[in-house]
Amino acid sequence: MQNTTDNDLKNLYKLLIDKAFKHLMMIMKNWVCKGLLEDPFLEFFVYKNEEYTNENLKELYYDFYWDKKYLIEKKNVYKK
Repeated sequence: MQNTTDNDLKNLYKLLIDKAFKHLMMIMKNWVCKGLLEDPFLEFFVYKNEEYTNENLKELYYDFYWDKKYLIEKKNVYKK
């Protein structure tokens, strides 16, 4: 980038981080508040286990449902 200043680069960096964070927060809000996991690009750290559907689980609100229906995607979890 020719003729860019540190301030220009900081602003660009902030814009990119803000856009990425906004997208992540939208996925999280829909999942936590509405029970909807809409992640077409599989970027979120939780994924839906398609083996378990509302039809094959009799008790939807027991821990078993939440333990089996939604799983952690380990490759999307930050590691130090």
